[in-house]
Amino acid sequence: MASLLARLRCLAEWSPELGLPALDEAFLTGLLTELAPGCCSFADLARAPLAAALKARLDGRQLAALERDAPERIERMVSRIAAAVSDAAEAMRLTEEEAAAAAAAAASTPPGDAPVVAPSGTETN
Repeated sequence: MASLLARLRCLAEWSPELGLPALDEAFLTGLLTELAPGCCSFADLARAPLAAALKARLDGRQLAALERDAPERIERMVSRIAAAVSDAAEAMRLTEEEAAAAAAAAASTPPGDAPVVAPSGTETN
């Protein structure tokens, strides 16, 4: 629960436009009050699904932002960043034919006059 609160507090600071609830004492007391009926002891209340009750107060946009921008584990974010970098690198990679055409054009043109071959195969200068 402490981790969820920390993530939500950071997200509220980073993205105030999300309109996340204030996670102050009054808000958390309200959550506990909602969960208290049916609990016969503090142990019962400690086992109550406080994190689920807190997430139930968030809308879909807020939940998506929580998972995307303040993930539970950093490995998830690192994996997403690595995938995005890989996709970008792939998009910029020349095909073998494009690389050969660029090399041939550079070999047959005096230095400084060589055309630049873009990945689409078009020349730019």
